[in-house]
Amino acid sequence: MQRCVSTAIANVWCEASGVGSERSGSAAARVNRAASSATSQAKSRRTCAGCGRKAPQAELIRFVAHEGALAPGRRASGRGVYTCRRLACFERAAARSAFNRVLRQRVHVDPALARLYTDADG
Repeated sequence: MQRCVSTAIANVWCEASGVGSERSGSAAARVNRAASSATSQAKSRRTCAGCGRKAPQAELIRFVAHEGALAPGRRASGRGVYTCRRLACFERAAARSAFNRVLRQRVHVDPALARLYTDADG
C-alpha cells in the first residue's frame, strides 16, 4: 500500500488515481488489468510493408535481418517487418526497398523467399 505526499495537489492526485486505497489492489482490479492485457495481445496488429494494410499479427508473415539477408522468422529476435500472405505484397515491398527502410539496414532479398507465398489473386 502506497502513501501519498501530504500536499493539497498530491492528495487530489492520490484520491483520483486510487493510490493508497484498498480498491487499487483488490482482486477485481487485478482481474480487470489481466483481462485488459490479454485482449491487447490477442488484437496485436501490424502493418504490411507491401500494401500498408493493418492486420492481426497472425495473418502476416514476419521477416528479420539475419547476417545481412532477409530471413523469415515469427519468433526470431530483433526488429521485424511484416507482409501479407500475398506474393504481390512481398514483391512490392522488395521493389520499393521497404524491407531496408523498416529494418533500418540494407538486406539482401533472396527471390527464393517467394516460395513462402500463395498468390490468392490468381
